[in-house]
Amino acid sequence: MKLVVGLGNIGKNYEHTYHNVGFMVLDKVADALNIKFKKQECHSSCAEINLNGEKIILVKPSTYMNESGKAVLEFVNKYKQLDVSKDVIVVYDDIDLPAGSIRIKEKGGPGTHNGMKSIYYNLNTPNFRRIRVGINEKAPEMDIADFVLSNLKSGSMVNEGIDIASDSVLSLVEGEMNYDNLMNAVNSQF
Repeated sequence: MKLVVGLGNIGKNYEHTYHNVGFMVLDKVADALNIKFKKQECHSSCAEINLNGEKIILVKPSTYMNESGKAVLEFVNKYKQLDVSKDVIVVYDDIDLPAGSIRIKEKGGPGTHNGMKSIYYNLNTPNFRRIRVGINEKAPEMDIADFVLSNLKSGSMVNEGIDIASDSVLSLVEGEMNYDNLMNAVNSQF
């Protein structure tokens, strides 16, 4: 079983913002797999599919960003077979990476991202997989909070990062690559 969590904020106002990159990645993955986010479970909108005998759940928490960890913890408590260090993958925007770049990691601290802080503290471990999508194309004078809640610029390089991240998730869930190989292949590009 794999739990792929995209971070974002619910509501039309946030749909195309930098902070919703995680949702955007999962929407592309769901489209490629021809599945829909129609199930509500564990304070999240979910899309499910079985691939190669493995259940895959794509998750968009409906708790707002700062409480994302509560939804993830509910899934971990409900599906006891999940090995958090191997079966939970979190996809999110990262202001510390240049727009369009990607970093894939096995574990680590939450950094400055409030959604990641919530997951980190609710799961009580840094040991879960993550795909970070670089969004830093903000003007130096712009406040970070204002920037992440602003709409993606037309022609933004972040769209390339969203494409690479969604292709990466597809490679993992379809069994084309294992996590270590994917991490080495993608990280070596940036």
